[in-house]
Amino acid sequence: MSEYVFILGAGASKGCGGPLMNDFFDKADQVLTATGGEDRTRWSPLDWTRHVRASLQSVHSKSELDIFNLESVWGALELGRLVGRFPGLDENEISDAVKNLKECIGHTLEKSIRFRIDDSDLSARGGYKPFVKLVKALNEHSSCTIITFNYDVALDIELYRQHVACDYHLDRSESKQTPLLKLHGSLNWVHCTKCGTGQACRPERLLVAARKSKTNPDKSLLLDVSDISRREATPCQCGGESRLESLLIPPTWNKSFVQPQINNVWRRAARELGSAKNIVVAGYSLPETDSFVRYLLALGLSGDLIVERFLVFDPNLEVRARFEGSLGLATKQRFTFHQMPFEKVAEQLARDFKVLQSYLQKDVPKPPNQHNISPWS
Repeated sequence: MSEYVFILGAGASKGCGGPLMNDFFDKADQVLTATGGEDRTRWSPLDWTRHVRASLQSVHSKSELDIFNLESVWGALELGRLVGRFPGLDENEISDAVKNLKECIGHTLEKSIRFRIDDSDLSARGGYKPFVKLVKALNEHSSCTIITFNYDVALDIELYRQHVACDYHLDRSESKQTPLLKLHGSLNWVHCTKCGTGQACRPERLLVAARKSKTNPDKSLLLDVSDISRREATPCQCGGESRLESLLIPPTWNKSFVQPQINNVWRRAARELGSAKNIVVAGYSLPETDSFVRYLLALGLSGDLIVERFLVFDPNLEVRARFEGSLGLATKQRFTFHQMPFEKVAEQLARDFKVLQSYLQKDVPKPPNQHNISPWS
């Protein structure tokens, strides 16, 4: 079990180009406009999403619903699927709308998250580079677990780039690798639509595919993670007609459709929280729509071990009150809030955890080119 547990939200990937929950649909519309002249049929999921949001406008006269927030719209769709009722859609179309919303999420992230290419090396933009350096430093004398709600793979690739071996814990096997627990799934995870079997495309395989991809004039790269992961996946052996889809679950109240592999991830997260002395939350706003996370914190922190530090980093001061209102008295006494973006978190934590600043300034050695793939041109 780990002494340090990091909990990361959408704010951690914002510096890479990723949208937040409350501006996701604006980013999706930008992506649609920017790529409208290319493969128009590919963006039908975005059109579906626009239709769903337009249909929800009729709710405003009788109820309050934030149609600009991804969590609210997805939560409404999941409830509609449960009760068989949604404005503007018949019962059979609701499941199609959920599927298309997931595809919309994937396409939008893949067209938003930009990677940097330096001397044939791929890395994430934003604050992940210093963050992973901090994790490496802490791992030298202790152990870390990373819990994240993000679907993108910017962190996954940066961890691999800095030689931090990670375990997604999609099964119950044990390893000495750093747990990387993606509670809402990931673009590089796929599952069989017939039997539910899931598998992950490892970051090294994504990098092999990336080296064959076309770069932008500014030496940046967009990565079609979902397509690569489906191509790299082992065909399911369950027989009959099946297909592989991205394994994503909603950031909402309803996780009743969760695959068994995700259950394993959540179980591991609860175990790690129960043994952590230091809990760090960065870029996660603890939204009201995701009550599961509040329960996870409550159950995970229910052990006998006393938390030494509970640190929250976010540029939005309102986040402080949300966490203070959800923590018990003992944990609240160890609570500290820092109003700052994710890009400054590693430097602050290096001071809090007494990690040498010189370590954060070390150059990162390149990962071995194990597959003998030529660098980008």
